Amino acid sequence: MKIERWGWYSVAVNIALVAINAGLAAASGSLAVEAEMIHNLVALLTAIGVLIGLRLLTRKSKSFPLRSVQTGERGHRGAGRDDFFHRL
Repeated sequence: MKIERWGWYSVAVNIALVAINAGLAAASGSLAVEAEMIHNLVALLTAIGVLIGLRLLTRKSKSFPLRSVQTGERGHRGAGRDDFFHRL
């Protein structure tokens, strides 16, 4: 999937940043670099969460009543997203 590829890029970049910051923090003993490493670890967790969300978003489901975001197909009940929200 093209959209999922960007999620993997984000994970890879954040892993590289954490590794670089860990090396710099060990070599220099700088608290600022350690703080940046922790910041990048949190960004890595966020990127993993986004990747999981992208996987859930792009999967096809026959039992979910709303349209598939990727294909635009309707579910087995025939209710689209617009129908669902107008009923509320």
